[in-house]
Amino acid sequence: MTNKNENLRSIEAHSFLKSVQSGKRRWRAGESGAEYVIPQMFWTGKGRDGLEVAYATADRRPPVQTVRQTWKKRHGNRSTPVLLVIGFVENGQFLAQVCGPSGEQPSVATLSLSHAERIAATALAEPDRHMAHTFVARSLTDEGEAVPGLRNRDLLSSHEIAHGVPKRGDWADATAARSPCSACATRISSTRSATPSKIAAVTRYSARTTATPGRSRSSCTKTNSPIFPRRATTTRRR
Repeated sequence: MTNKNENLRSIEAHSFLKSVQSGKRRWRAGESGAEYVIPQMFWTGKGRDGLEVAYATADRRPPVQTVRQTWKKRHGNRSTPVLLVIGFVENGQFLAQVCGPSGEQPSVATLSLSHAERIAATALAEPDRHMAHTFVARSLTDEGEAVPGLRNRDLLSSHEIAHGVPKRGDWADATAARSPCSACATRISSTRSATPSKIAAVTRYSARTTATPGRSRSSCTKTNSPIFPRRATTTRRR
């Protein structure tokens, strides 16, 4: 019992989405549907029936059935997509059961609490509930991959990507170069026109494709600005 109380105090001390104040409201106690799942806050996204992020805490890992029951009680058969995040501590790690955004059997994934927080913040920044729903659904589906956020489709073996690639001599430099891109993605996701494709494009400075002989050839070049104030320019040649 002592460990459970300590875990609960630790997870409640964590300030989930502390940088997101817009649409923030208190989730009243007793509305979770499970005794040990304690409601904390919820946030409402942009647009009509905007995405709702509901955050609760627990003194232990809630099973999938309990997570879905809590999600369904919060969702209440509304048209609003709901992303439920239940934070807990396990073996000293801050984790989360994440569920949503819609359906009779919504997806449930176990993530680090910081990862769940990034997904929630990006989804709330989407301009409407449709784009937020798409982003959340894709993010939770990707958690079945060996490397979260990477869809490996006949590229390399997942084991090589997870364990072999980090042993490359240039891995440390590539990791260091990634940090500014993460900051850029955060700034892009906070703008009204942000989309997952623009966020992904932060790490690409240019893309060029050449068609087969006799067909048109196109090239697309992004500006070097991290927030892309202008659209990509596309030129066609015959």
